[in-house]
Amino acid sequence: VFSAITHQSPMDYVNFYRIEQASDLLIGSEQSITSVGMECGFLESSYFTKVFRRYKDMSPREFRTKNSR
Repeated sequence: VFSAITHQSPMDYVNFYRIEQASDLLIGSEQSITSVGMECGFLESSYFTKVFRRYKDMSPREFRTKNSR
């Protein structure tokens, strides 16, 4: 039912939400990238970077640099 409504698997939806939260933190805070990933539920920084790149087509560091205020 979830997939029929959202057109995503539950895990894809959760990861998308986590990456959106991480994006906000990367722009709006001075926390390290590892800390941002952990705060958003990613226990390994390499997995956080891999998932972030899948959704944003760039690394968290590149994202922060391009979107810094």
